[in-house]
Amino acid sequence: IDIIGSDHGPFLKEEKEVGINNIFKSPAGFPGIDFRVPLILNCVKEKRLTLKRAVELLSTNPAKIFNIYPQKGIIRLGSDADLILVDFNKAFKIDKKNSYSKSKESALIYDGRNLEISIEYTISRGEIIMEKGKVSEQFKGRGKYIYPTQ
Repeated sequence: IDIIGSDHGPFLKEEKEVGINNIFKSPAGFPGIDFRVPLILNCVKEKRLTLKRAVELLSTNPAKIFNIYPQKGIIRLGSDADLILVDFNKAFKIDKKNSYSKSKESALIYDGRNLEISIEYTISRGEIIMEKGKVSEQFKGRGKYIYPTQ
């Protein structure tokens, strides 16, 4: 395994329900971007993989594969300073109501799951954009597309 990612195939509950009697009529995919990192870091807490390996799979390797390393995927002078601060001693319960995805009603696969870790802060380009699960209003919509090079 080189990377762990998410195509984040979000669909509204109504869009998914067309396949209630025939799964092949339902569009493929479900929301994954909100909970991918916490779920993998919970595996670190459970000693199913190392923190170093989780960082490689979630950050460093994807940045290298898409040729956006070292702008992304590493913390060092001149890089974007994108990182998270995790409390490995604080429990967190996934609640679909707190999802930022438009398809939060499709996130039933995660809803109610107890994790042994909590992401306390998300830092993007050196600025705190999320604290204790809440995105700062001033940073909503500030993302930018980074084009992979060949």
